[in-house]
Amino acid sequence: MNSLRGLIGLALILAGLHDPEPESGCPDQIQCAALAVVSEANGESFLGQVAVARVIFERGRDACSVIQAPGQFAGIEDWPPPRDPYRWGAKAWRIALAAAWVARESTWEAPCDGSTHFYRFDAVSPAWAGESCIIGNHAFTKPE
Repeated sequence: MNSLRGLIGLALILAGLHDPEPESGCPDQIQCAALAVVSEANGESFLGQVAVARVIFERGRDACSVIQAPGQFAGIEDWPPPRDPYRWGAKAWRIALAAAWVARESTWEAPCDGSTHFYRFDAVSPAWAGESCIIGNHAFTKPE
């Protein structure tokens, strides 16, 4: 547990050093994943936010292409540009950046690792969902 606490602390420190404002027109991979995290899992636990980011990186290392794929992330599709999460919620944005950093850069094995999809289990029950791992309000799965 101490190593997890240290990893979370390190991620939060690094997120604090990370420029919170994406470069104009050219966000990096951590920022792209964080956009999806803040739009899909804001208010969830840090573990739940890491799990959302891991889904993105499980689909491919180019998070920007993954989150912009049509029909994949409602939070991104419903949030028209300019997306300025650092302006309306600096703390939430930094936590999302930390979660995305942990998801991409750490070797820590989190619950639900290997999942390629997630959904709010209290809102939908998709036919494609296989066995699910639950964190907070989300079910994480790898469709069969």
